[in-house]
Amino acid sequence: MYVFIYCNSYSQTVASLNNSSYTKITNTDKLSNFNFEVYNFIPEEIKNVTEEMAGSHFLGEDIAKKVYLFEQAYTYTVAISPGNPSTRTMFRKPVVYNSVRKIEHYLKKSVKKGLLTIEEARNDFNKVLDVALTTKSMNTNSFEDSIKSINDSSDLLTAYSQVNLHFSN
Repeated sequence: MYVFIYCNSYSQTVASLNNSSYTKITNTDKLSNFNFEVYNFIPEEIKNVTEEMAGSHFLGEDIAKKVYLFEQAYTYTVAISPGNPSTRTMFRKPVVYNSVRKIEHYLKKSVKKGLLTIEEARNDFNKVLDVALTTKSMNTNSFEDSIKSINDSSDLLTAYSQVNLHFSN
């Protein structure tokens, strides 16, 4: 099974002060194409997640199951020191993990403010989780570098939504 990830361009807004006036300058950077070979597919893993394991999510049961898989794939705990029962949570691919969490928070706020419907937010976040889960064990350094510089949550969402996943057997 192959996954072809294609990222289009995103824009980043830069503020410039000139003679006490605010000028909006749009800088468009071209993201690279990304190709990933996929060995497993998310629906196979979702079948093993129960509602009790996943809990609830504001976007529904399917998203809750994917968020559970996302947490399992991207976080792990380590002992702080031998003999100390305290643990520390560590993150695999912290750039991807933090960007997904930032997008989730942005979508929740957008739904509360009425800027997005729950269905639109569900579709957007489903796409983000699909990208994160299918690329969890792959070399995504170039993709991570491209999203690392994006600070705005809506631009992060745009970057993830422009990723094309192509599955083949």
